[in-house]
Amino acid sequence: MDSRRGKLFRLTGRRDVERDLADELDHHLALAEEEALAAGADPAEARGAAERELGDRGRLLDEMRTIAAASRRANRRTERMGRWLLEIRRAWRSIRRDRWFALAAFSMVAVAVAANLGMFSVLNAAFWRALPYPDAERIVSVRESYDGRPLAVAGANFRDWHREATSFAALAAHTSWSGTLVRADRADQVGVAIVTRDFAAVMGVAPAVGRWFADEETRENGAPATVISDRLWRARFGMAADVVGSTIEVDGYHLTVVGVMPAALQYPSGAELWIPAELFGDSESRTAHNWKVVGRLAEGVDAAAATRSLSDLTVRITSSEPATEYLANGALVRSLRSELLGQSPSVLLVLQAAVALLLLIAVLNLTALQLARASKRRGETVMITALGAGRMDLVRRSVAEALVLAVVGTGLGVAAWVGVRSRVVPVLGEALPFVGTLPLDLRVIGFLAALIAVVCLVAGLVPAWWAARTAQSDGVAARGRTVGPGLTMRSLMSVEVAATYVLLAGAALLGKSLGRMLDQPLGFELDNRVVVAVDLPSQPGSPFRDRERNAAFFEQLAGQAAALPSVRRVAFGTAAPLLGRSPDGRARIAGTPSESNVDGVIADFRVASPGFFSVLGVPLVAGREFEATDRAESPYVAVVNESFVRRFLPGAEPLGQRVKFGGMDWVDEDRWATVVGVVGDVRQRGPGDDPVPAVYYDYAQRPQPGRTGQLIVEHAGPAPVVLDGLRGLLGREAPMVPFLGGPLADGLESAVAGPRLRTAVLTGFAIAALVLAAVGLFGVVGFAVAQRTRELGLRIALGATAGGVVRAAIGPSLLAVALGLVMGVGASAVLGRLAGGLLFEVSSLDAAALAAAAVLLGGAALVACLGPVRRALAIDPSRALREE
Repeated sequence: MDSRRGKLFRLTGRRDVERDLADELDHHLALAEEEALAAGADPAEARGAAERELGDRGRLLDEMRTIAAASRRANRRTERMGRWLLEIRRAWRSIRRDRWFALAAFSMVAVAVAANLGMFSVLNAAFWRALPYPDAERIVSVRESYDGRPLAVAGANFRDWHREATSFAALAAHTSWSGTLVRADRADQVGVAIVTRDFAAVMGVAPAVGRWFADEETRENGAPATVISDRLWRARFGMAADVVGSTIEVDGYHLTVVGVMPAALQYPSGAELWIPAELFGDSESRTAHNWKVVGRLAEGVDAAAATRSLSDLTVRITSSEPATEYLANGALVRSLRSELLGQSPSVLLVLQAAVALLLLIAVLNLTALQLARASKRRGETVMITALGAGRMDLVRRSVAEALVLAVVGTGLGVAAWVGVRSRVVPVLGEALPFVGTLPLDLRVIGFLAALIAVVCLVAGLVPAWWAARTAQSDGVAARGRTVGPGLTMRSLMSVEVAATYVLLAGAALLGKSLGRMLDQPLGFELDNRVVVAVDLPSQPGSPFRDRERNAAFFEQLAGQAAALPSVRRVAFGTAAPLLGRSPDGRARIAGTPSESNVDGVIADFRVASPGFFSVLGVPLVAGREFEATDRAESPYVAVVNESFVRRFLPGAEPLGQRVKFGGMDWVDEDRWATVVGVVGDVRQRGPGDDPVPAVYYDYAQRPQPGRTGQLIVEHAGPAPVVLDGLRGLLGREAPMVPFLGGPLADGLESAVAGPRLRTAVLTGFAIAALVLAAVGLFGVVGFAVAQRTRELGLRIALGATAGGVVRAAIGPSLLAVALGLVMGVGASAVLGRLAGGLLFEVSSLDAAALAAAAVLLGGAALVACLGPVRRALAIDPSRALREE
């Protein structure tokens, strides 16, 4: 029996539930007694028979009470659900009638949800979604270390690890490069992974077609074989079933395809085929760090225990070697996920914090709008309270509106994210290859539910709380001021301004950092330069393995390229900037401690042709460049950069110094070279890369078999035309080499892609936050003016000046903005230190950037106040005084 019926019973004097239950049992007892009497029993026997038939009266009463209570609970649930449905329908009708409010509210929620959904999907892929490998939590990345500094692994050390380490169920080494796949007179660049035999066991993945490498294919000079990726199988072989057993040519090697790996295997990143490392052999050096290592931990072993065990083993196997910082004295074991993420976590967390602030701003704005609506309907609230509505009824009404706004806005946000996801994923994939397709899994759905709950709780409960507090008010306070949620709304606005300022300050800092980066002198010219990477096959037996043949090919190619239309000058080498870091190693300088020190000095190793520096626009500081007379039989010469001179030859005359740089290539004789020139510093990897000491050798004197050479072309005509000519030339002279060329400026875009992307994303969030804050401030100030129309009219009637009216109208709101700015500056000072690693030559407390954010936000606040100020100044005193 529901509560309303119970109230009716009490009002009309009806019996309560307990009496009803007792009467029901008495009625059944009387009926049974009458039946017994009709059958001929005497009254005493009839009474006893009826009681025996009825059973334990107390137990029956308890059961009936339980049934009645369950019925009442079910009725109350049905009643509450009905009330909620009724309120939701009423809320939907109310929101639909107020179209501008609906548009603003839905837009705010949709923007915030779309941004948060996108960032959470990326975080989910980065930190929580399981990697597509069995027991992926046991797969770890393993590195050597020197005094805690991580190093790649030397081949000799890996072989000892593989043989003696007990912390791993399987251990494998791998390295990667870009190779050339030649098939059907077509050459393509492919990602090549060189892996040891246990690689598949470590990853826990078996070929989807065919098999993994057999024993005869995983030994030095064994049968050449390869396993290809699912992507390569689809793109180049059309998923042909007979691909297994076919032969392909990669970098001049003829390899038999023995299997196709499933699409889930995407490690190492970009790998399209895998080749056994044992096929090529390896050096016995313990300081040649050429390998990455992955392992599968043994049962019951964690990464910390594996680190301790492997460090002890490393110290033991290297103890007999001369100690240098290139000789490992420890090991580092961490999860494969950490290896894949690299430096991404800090960037991702900063961006997630940004979108969380954007959500906060949207919710605060929505709350302010709801408060304004609640204030406008104060008379309605007073009426329904007088008719018996309680606090829960007011809460239900407010939360129902917030629920409609949250659900519809979230739906629009999800639709917006789904619409842009296909465009966003490729951009993210360049920086975060692990993100995949960002599916909407259970975690993401749970996150959406949490967003809806947050919007409902904040945007619904705050207005409900205010409405409940003022429900008994008659709408007019003493001294003529209209009762309204002004203080609450201004408090919300202060928090919103603070959050907006944090985003603007972050965007300003990143923007200034990017500007500083782009303003850095590169040390070379970008305009009218194209670069073509030429990856010649270098397998045993290839004609390009011969150094002289290699040098002659590049000289011939450069000469023919110089004859192409619109080409001014051509050079070649292994040191074209913006194509990655040059290899570094230990050089020695005659007459310095490094001459007898086997460690030497650390410098980059680069090889260039005559005219290389002129074509790139690298300034010649002293001496001369390489010349055509610097041939193999000529005196051995080198050119160094200014960083080399500053660091290793301070105060000395660099020209005439002798340097030696062995161990960097297949040079038979490690000879002393005379320094004949000094050139300016080049930021090899882009504007964010500090110049490093470098030694350049002449290509004719030190040709580079097995390395990718680059043609650098200075041109006068359109770059696409020049590139077409170079493509045709390379196709004629080296059809087995894929064409990989483009404007040198494209390399700069790639070098700053990461900083540019995060700056653009954070700037977008900041602009959205600024717009939301301006809209919210416009609404708050406009609401305040509307609430104080009578007061402002009285001021005008009493002779208040325009300035006085403006101060009275928007003064409290501007004070809230100022308070928010102060809070925002404090928050930026704290949070800026956490994101300081993302800045380039800019302090997290940069005064100019922080001041620019404050001026921009303050200007937006003043613009948002213009409309309400005009309305305040246009108030008709006589009309305002008549209205109540």
